[in-house]
Amino acid sequence: MERYLDRHFYENVNSSAWRDSLRASLGFCHEHAWLAVNGRLGDALGFSIIYRDIVNSVLKQLSNNNGPAHTSRRWTASLRQIPEQVRNMIEKMLTALTPRKRCPVCEHRDETTRTVLSVLVDELENPQMTNALEASEGLCLPHLRLALENM
Repeated sequence: MERYLDRHFYENVNSSAWRDSLRASLGFCHEHAWLAVNGRLGDALGFSIIYRDIVNSVLKQLSNNNGPAHTSRRWTASLRQIPEQVRNMIEKMLTALTPRKRCPVCEHRDETTRTVLSVLVDELENPQMTNALEASEGLCLPHLRLALENM
């Protein structure tokens, strides 16, 4: 994931596709934001470009006057007790601050994991793979479960 982040900070900070993905996820998840910071991946300029774009996107949604946003049913009953103008503002805030997609680094991690486990399962008939697997400590339970699902 460090290589993925480093490559994107170096090559794709201004990529519209990557920025769209980051806007939809409202940035990186906690784990991957700190991975980038602690690993000194990217730089202050890259982070500022990305998060300025995200903050501006949220502010644009909040200033949009196209009527109230739609919230989940869980909030609807509670919000009915609040005056309409305040309720509309809360609904807009909830909508603007709710990610529409997962962290792109999490998505990449999960796709990489699926690919690697698929190769492992496909190669189980290969003696080199079975020998390597037997010589290792094996798979952790979450990865074992995913590998079994791929069989």
